[in-house]
Amino acid sequence: MGVIQRQGFKHSIVQYIGIAVGAMTQLYLVPKVLDAYGLAMGLIATALFMSPLISFGSHTLGVRFFPKFKNQENGHNGFLWILIGVAGLGCLIFFLGFPFLEGLISKHLLKPDKSPWNVQFLPYVLPLTIILVYNRLLAMYASNFQRIVVPSILEDFLIKITLPLLLILFLSENIPIEWVVYGILGNYIIVTVGLISYLIFLGQFRGKLNLSFISKKLRNEMLSYARYGVINSMGAQAAFRVDTLMVVGKTNLSSTAIFSQANFFSEALSKPRKSIVGIAQPIIAKAIAEDNLTEVKKIYKKSSLTLLIFGLFLFTGLWTCLDDLFTIMNKPEMEAGRWAIFFLCLARLLNMSTGVNNEIINYSKYYRFNFYMYLVLAVINISMNIWLIEIYGLVGAAIATFCSFILFEITKITFVKWRFGFQPYTHKTLIVIGLALACYLPTLFFPDLGNPYLNIIIKGGFIGLTYPI
Repeated sequence: MGVIQRQGFKHSIVQYIGIAVGAMTQLYLVPKVLDAYGLAMGLIATALFMSPLISFGSHTLGVRFFPKFKNQENGHNGFLWILIGVAGLGCLIFFLGFPFLEGLISKHLLKPDKSPWNVQFLPYVLPLTIILVYNRLLAMYASNFQRIVVPSILEDFLIKITLPLLLILFLSENIPIEWVVYGILGNYIIVTVGLISYLIFLGQFRGKLNLSFISKKLRNEMLSYARYGVINSMGAQAAFRVDTLMVVGKTNLSSTAIFSQANFFSEALSKPRKSIVGIAQPIIAKAIAEDNLTEVKKIYKKSSLTLLIFGLFLFTGLWTCLDDLFTIMNKPEMEAGRWAIFFLCLARLLNMSTGVNNEIINYSKYYRFNFYMYLVLAVINISMNIWLIEIYGLVGAAIATFCSFILFEITKITFVKWRFGFQPYTHKTLIVIGLALACYLPTLFFPDLGNPYLNIIIKGGFIGLTYPI
C-alpha cells in the first residue's frame, strides 16, 4: 500500500484543490447562470456517457493486459498503438453513425420547447465524445506506471478553471453562448495534447507496433475481454450515468444545472476513491495475474475502511453545513436539489465502503459477471428513472440511482465473497459509522448565529476537530 498511499495522497491534494475551486463556482456563479451551466453540464454528461461505449474497451484493455505486453526496452511491444487503433475504430463507427443517433436523441429524448440550446448544440457532442475517449485511454495507460497525479490535473482540474472563466465571460456579455461550447472543446483538446506530452516526458509514448507478439490465444482473450468491456461500459453508463441524461431530456436546463450541482457534491465525496483506484488497479491486475490473493485481500479491506472514513467525514461536514450553503447561494430554486444531494451522496458512500471490489472482478477471470449485472441494472435504473422523475422530478432521478447502487454493491460483495473468499468489512466499519454519528448529532443543537459563514466555521470546525481522521 506504500505506493498507493503516496500517489493517492498527491492525487487527493489535486482533487481537493479542484473541489475548492468547484465549490466557489457552485456557490457564487452557478445560481446566476443556471441555463448556461445546465447546457455545459448536459453536453459534458452526454459525451461522458457515450465515450466508454465507443472506446471498444481500449481503456480497460490498457490496464488488464499491460502486464503481458510490458517490456520497457522495446516500448511494451507497441501496446499503446494497438489501444489507439482499437479506440480509433470505435470512433470511426461513432462518426459514421452519429447523424442517425443525433436524430434519435433530438426526437425521443430532448424537449426543444423547454431547452432549445440542447438541440442547437447537440452536434458538438460528436467531437467532444471522441476527444474524451482518447483522454481516458491516455490517462488509464499512464496509470500503468503509477502516474495518476498529472493526468488528474489535466482531466479533472483544468475544466474547473476553464468553465467558470467561460461562464463569467458569458454572464458579463463578453462572449455568446456559442463560445462557451467552443471553450469546452478547446479545454479537452488541451488535455489531449497535455497527456501525450506527459507520456513523452515519461518515455512511454513510443514503441513499434509488434503484432507478431500477439499469439492467437492472447488475441482471442483480448477480443473477448474487449467485447465484454464494451457491453459492460454500456450497462455501467445506463445504470449509473443515465440519471443526468434523463433529467436533461425530461426537465429543463435549470433543473439540469441543479441536478449537476447535486452530482458535484456527491462526486466530491468520492474523490478519494478515484485516487485509490487509479493507482491500485494496475497492482490488483498484476496480483490477480500472479494469483496473489493475499495482496488482493489486503488492498480490498484497507481500501474499504480508508474510503469509508474519508467519505463519512466529507458527507457529515457537507450535510451539517448544507442549509448555510443554500443561504450563501441566495437563490431559492437551488434548494430543490437538497434531497438529490442526500441520495446521491448515500449512493457514493455505499460505493466507497465496498473498496475496490469492482476492480477485483474486472481484472479477474470472472469479468463477465459485471456484464450480466450491468444489463440487469441498466433496465432497472432506466425504468426507475422514467417512473420516479415523473413523480419527484430531479429527486426521483437521485432515488433511482441510490436504489441501483444498493442492488449493485450488495451483489458484488456477495460475488467476491463467493469466488474469492473475502469481503471488505470488519468490526472497524461499525466503529467508524458510530463515530461519524457521534460527531454529527451535537451539531443539530448548535444555534443559528445569523451569519452563514460563521455557522459553517463553527459547525465545520467542530466536525473537523472531533472526527477521528
